[in-house]
Amino acid sequence: MLLAFPKCGNNQLSRERALHPLARRTLVALRPASASKHSQPDRLEGGFGDVRAPVWSRRPCYARGVELRADDLAAYARLAAPDRPDAVDRMRGEFERGERRFADVFVARALGGELTAALRAAPAGPATVVLAGPFGDDDAAARLVPEALARARELGARLVRIRPRAAQLGPRFRAALLGHGFRELGERIEFKTPVAELPLDDGRTLAEVGGDAAAEMLARAAAGDPRGDDENDDPRAAIAEFLGAPALTHGPDCVQVGYLDGRPVAFVCAQVQPTDGWARITYMGVVPEERGRGLGAWVHRRGFRILRDQGGQLYHGGTAAANAPMLRLFRAHKCRETERMFEFEWVAAR
Repeated sequence: MLLAFPKCGNNQLSRERALHPLARRTLVALRPASASKHSQPDRLEGGFGDVRAPVWSRRPCYARGVELRADDLAAYARLAAPDRPDAVDRMRGEFERGERRFADVFVARALGGELTAALRAAPAGPATVVLAGPFGDDDAAARLVPEALARARELGARLVRIRPRAAQLGPRFRAALLGHGFRELGERIEFKTPVAELPLDDGRTLAEVGGDAAAEMLARAAAGDPRGDDENDDPRAAIAEFLGAPALTHGPDCVQVGYLDGRPVAFVCAQVQPTDGWARITYMGVVPEERGRGLGAWVHRRGFRILRDQGGQLYHGGTAAANAPMLRLFRAHKCRETERMFEFEWVAAR
């Protein structure tokens, strides 16, 4: 049996981490239809009970629609990344370069003005937004869900995803997500491993097989995937969204097709963020008729080869806690478990 993924070419650069629906989900929430951008109701509307915001001096503990200000940057960085001593300088640079925008970050304040919670809407593709957070107090963060979801919709999102860490996901924030139309997908396990320590394999690039052939293979490899999207979704659009992720490599060598005895049987897309070497396998899959033969390990290793060829430094991957076959792959390839998250998504009505 011959497994071959012939050699890839040069990569190009792009700008930010994104995940198409097929690449697996991340999230956002809905603003109540009755609320305007600048209204400040003291009641959360969304079907999860009569929950009133704490009030001091006849106002809520946070201001609805409050966007992050430049003079709050240090406080926000400490709230969002308390374990990173370089967080303030790093985030300042990202805002200055336009990689983050103040209009996408919503914060809650205590009466004294100090930040108590934050939630960021991060564009992750033409119609996908990821909510980063929540950071800070559970009750205050829950009240930011409508604003962050509304911002995501303003950005054109039809899919909003969020993956709070277990320690971040309090009962009020979970209730706010569910009350504003998010669906809980379950627990997710994350892994990180230096790319230099990963095993490798070979494959054939998008440039060599052509865009139509790669799209056909993606459609076949995604068949039966419980986390996939509507069967009528265009796989060409999916590939375009993979390669349109800001700040990530996006050359034809990011997307590759695997062959078994001369037959195309697998698809993999892998990308690197050149600024820091962060690396991901955006999507991988094997056609249904070849599953159960151990080919997943071969495809996974091919993704590692792409990451190394593009200068990746730290591989970051993850999967649903219920996905036993993928968990076995991570562990077989010595990927180190780092944390557990809970995954939610909001999808616009069609």
